[in-house]
Amino acid sequence: MDFERPIVLAGDEVILIFTGVLVCLLGYFIWVKQKLVLLAGYKERFIKHKKALSGFMGKWLFAIGVITALIPLGVRIFSQQILWLYAAVILVAAIRIYTKMPYYFRKDDT
Repeated sequence: MDFERPIVLAGDEVILIFTGVLVCLLGYFIWVKQKLVLLAGYKERFIKHKKALSGFMGKWLFAIGVITALIPLGVRIFSQQILWLYAAVILVAAIRIYTKMPYYFRKDDT
């Protein structure tokens, strides 16, 4: 038998949407408002390009938040296999952030 899912959101969908919106807000505050103190381990004296760092991290966080919030829609339209695509996007984002971050740090310890 084939059962249709009700239009009402399930608990996991609500959690994904809420988490996505929260990450979008975090990305917005870092990107637009340049609140770099929201980044873990942020120390102002070690950063050389604050505006570029806020733009880079804020855009990535905003994009990840949008993708996370849209996961329930993707699962309903396609299937659970869309989660593999989501995992791949997150992996690419993590690698990109990890490789690009040293550009924004100072070389000296002063």
